[in-house]
Amino acid sequence: STMCGHTDLSEEDLDAPLVSISLGCTAVFLLGGKDHTVEPTAMFLKSGDAVIMTGEARRCLHGVPGILAGSCPASLQQALTDAPGDLDDQAIDWIQKGRVNINVRTGVFMARPPQNMKVQRSVGAVSRIMVVAGLTWIFMRAMARSAPSR
Repeated sequence: STMCGHTDLSEEDLDAPLVSISLGCTAVFLLGGKDHTVEPTAMFLKSGDAVIMTGEARRCLHGVPGILAGSCPASLQQALTDAPGDLDDQAIDWIQKGRVNINVRTGVFMARPPQNMKVQRSVGAVSRIMVVAGLTWIFMRAMARSAPSR
């Protein structure tokens, strides 16, 4: 998935670390400064990479503007090929072209946004969360199939 540049403003404790785990295709991750005057640094996030953001980095603009076409890991491609037919073509296509980002946060979220923050409400937010949860489950299942047996 891609994500516009943003800062994490919805948590009470921005000093608490954020751990972000990437699965799937390679993404371009941009980390800038506290405002748009700082040119961002670009990094590749490959499947299995983890980013830990703490301190000042939590207050910096960051985002994922794009995913590299054709960068689905070979092990995931093989797992999808070996799947016994329980993944439909649409799910397989999404996994081969997309990525899942899992965030682990230790902070407490604020009940209300700051007064100066504009909040856009979306009727479909819950349904989008359910779709992402379902696709994450499919993705993790395919990855588990590609893991070596013990």
